[in-house]
Amino acid sequence: MSADASRWERVEALFHAVVDLPPATREATLRRETAGTPELFDAVQRLLEQDARQHAFLDADVGEMAGRVLSETRTPPRPGERYGPYRVLRVVGEGGMGVVLEAVRDDVGATVALKVLRDALLSPARRDLFAREQRLLAQLRHPGIAQLFDAGTQDDGTPWFAMELVDGSAITTWCRDRRSPLAERLRLLRAACAAVQFAHQRLVVHGDLKPSNVMVTQDGAVKLVDFGVAARLDDIDRPSADGSVSPLRALTPAYASPEQVQGERASVQSDLFSLGVILYELLTDQIPADLQSRSVSPMRPAPPAATRQPPSTQARAGATTLPPGGLWWEDLDAMTARALSETPEHRYTSADALIRDIDRYLAGRTVEAHASTTTYRLRKYLRRRWREAVSAGAGIAALIGVTAAYTVNLSHARAAAVAEADKARRAEEFAFSLFDAGDDSEAPPESLRVLDLLSRGVREAELLRGEPRTQAQLLERLAGVYMRLGLTDVADTLQQRLLQLQRSLDGGRGRAVGESQIGLGQIRMEQSRFDEAERLGNEGLAMIAADPNSDAPAIAAAYTGLGTILYWRGDYRRADSALKRSVQLYESVRDSSPSYMEALSFLANTHHNLGHLDSADAINKRLVVMSRRVYGPRHPSVAIDLINLGAALSERGRYVEAEPYLREGVDITREWYGAEHVRTAMAETILGRLLFSAGKGDAGRAIFQRALAISERVRGPRHRAVANLHIDLGNVAMREHRLDDAQREYTAALGIYQEVLGPSHELAGVALNRLGGVALERKDPVKSERLLRESLRIFGLTLPAEHLRVADSRIRLGRALLRQGRLKEAEQESRGGYELVMRLATSTHAYLRMAREDLEAEYKALGDSVQSARFGRERGDSLGRSGR
Repeated sequence: MSADASRWERVEALFHAVVDLPPATREATLRRETAGTPELFDAVQRLLEQDARQHAFLDADVGEMAGRVLSETRTPPRPGERYGPYRVLRVVGEGGMGVVLEAVRDDVGATVALKVLRDALLSPARRDLFAREQRLLAQLRHPGIAQLFDAGTQDDGTPWFAMELVDGSAITTWCRDRRSPLAERLRLLRAACAAVQFAHQRLVVHGDLKPSNVMVTQDGAVKLVDFGVAARLDDIDRPSADGSVSPLRALTPAYASPEQVQGERASVQSDLFSLGVILYELLTDQIPADLQSRSVSPMRPAPPAATRQPPSTQARAGATTLPPGGLWWEDLDAMTARALSETPEHRYTSADALIRDIDRYLAGRTVEAHASTTTYRLRKYLRRRWREAVSAGAGIAALIGVTAAYTVNLSHARAAAVAEADKARRAEEFAFSLFDAGDDSEAPPESLRVLDLLSRGVREAELLRGEPRTQAQLLERLAGVYMRLGLTDVADTLQQRLLQLQRSLDGGRGRAVGESQIGLGQIRMEQSRFDEAERLGNEGLAMIAADPNSDAPAIAAAYTGLGTILYWRGDYRRADSALKRSVQLYESVRDSSPSYMEALSFLANTHHNLGHLDSADAINKRLVVMSRRVYGPRHPSVAIDLINLGAALSERGRYVEAEPYLREGVDITREWYGAEHVRTAMAETILGRLLFSAGKGDAGRAIFQRALAISERVRGPRHRAVANLHIDLGNVAMREHRLDDAQREYTAALGIYQEVLGPSHELAGVALNRLGGVALERKDPVKSERLLRESLRIFGLTLPAEHLRVADSRIRLGRALLRQGRLKEAEQESRGGYELVMRLATSTHAYLRMAREDLEAEYKALGDSVQSARFGRERGDSLGRSGR
């Protein structure tokens, strides 16, 4: 390249860098960028002056044109001013090229962002660029990109366009303010990548991606904004109307790619570099040091990448609001380095490739950005895939043996060389990762080899007596894994040892002791020892709340622990109070962690059981959106929220709406746990209940029988979940008129409920309700009345008066009274139950079939032909809708 060509490239790059700046700052910026080279300043200044004069006076009187230009540049848009159908409310922002206004369209009440070209008559090049932005936005119809709504021109020739008003924060600000966990930060970046990929597939590069152009709304949706410097890839080298080669372009140096800084055209890889800077900032709360003072100048090349510290170095130094916890920094460093490569061809090939690595990281898989060494793949495999890893039992045992050796070395050779100490520390961390019960994806399946492995882990914990806090960490993880396997007796022993150890370390009180007590309370709850569970929960909460080192999330988690104990006990009113307090504490510090979502999930279930069905549905729908954003679309936490939502909708008779949620939840659960896992069986059970209630054949029976076998094997025969399945099988038998089988199933369920939950638990009332139905079918209305009144007595103690289970018992009681000829009493119960269902569920709910039949007969016998005919018509319409 000749010296003249090289010089011209420098001049052109600087011209495009400063031409869109406000006049007041343009000259100062240009002088700073050309310090020491006055001839470069003069050349760019001449271009700027030529650009300002170009075509300015071709079509109008000089005096008139001057007045219009001066008026336009000096008078900003004012509130009340109109642009087409839009009325200006306020100025939102002002840049070198245009003004952004908040405006409203009064006829439809829509609020928009109005972008107005300033100095519209000064430069045709600016008008071309403004029109280019409109054209690009018109073709980018994507939920992650702020949408174009309308466009027009004022009488004086000023162009404008209206687009979606994004009310939110820059992605980095949003995450920093909420102390978002890593998974949430990556999900938001993933959403931004998806929008960028959509634009790239339509040959559009953004060219100025930075946090302020990646906005997050209050409900957590990502929106790309400001395509003002964007261009189509097939137009980048095409001359514009005025003969210039490329669109005018303003860059943000810290986020621009090296080739953009050097004056080259933007490309797909330029946007990928900018996304890499945003990723770095999301991880560390700062951009790389070598980019912070960078200028857009071809004379100041960026420092080489070798001088750039990886994000792990910054984060471990405490320079981040990212909450601590099991981060696989090796992968995050590799992903960031790949995106921030100085050479475009060494970066990710597309936004989709970065999305794949984000998904792989969140799933615990090997990322493509990482050098694929055998050691790296093995470590990732062992963290993610217990099922396959345990089949090589001897290999795992050897790893545990190595871990134990290093741990002993750590205990007895504290003064050893730094390399040996670091080696032992890594082995210790690896042991913790093997036993980590903090995520469903890492919980091992139930198998003899895994149990052998865990037994070895318990023995290794004994070797850590000289390191009590390390021993406490390992005991906590082991107890959690055993609980997930359903081996509560072993978990109980480990948790008690953990509690004793924490008491000895912390003087019998404090946050750690309280958390251990709540953990033991959760085990007692699983053992149906509810009095003790509640006592431990209350005491643990009091200790945590009194500890000055406890922050809001720690206290909130304690309220969640107590709330879940009360929930499973059936004390829904007190559970509601505890869980509401937990949610309030999390929200007071904008904590949107999985712990917050767990509290919300139990709160939704509590509201459902209290009969607050609309509130429960709203929370469940919100949780589905949140969990998909945090965990991705195919995570077991997403499955739980889908199943909870589907179950709630199904119980209200909204079967068509509920079924897709339940089927998706079952599919995800089966993918994660396999067909024979107890969690899969429970998920399929809820789908089976919907199919049964919707009258879809006997699909439920096989599901219930298989789930019962799995539950009895894992949880034992005297567990509430087993009793629930006896109820399900009893329901199937009733529909098939196998009354002896139904009575046997319901009686078995009642015995378990009364034994493990107490005689006045809500579920005991459910079993009595079903037995009352059997008595009705056996033509014994007197016995049925007795059983149903007892069920209503229990519901009166445990449920609000307006609850679907109360409605069911009242409708059945109405039939029992009708068959005894007690017409007025029968009408009162049947009508009361009917009206409850109509308020709480749909007009096609299964409970209403019996109510309508009986009310038709009752009113006919009472001589009220109008009401009798009404319920007869309703019954006929309902049968017609159901196809029966």
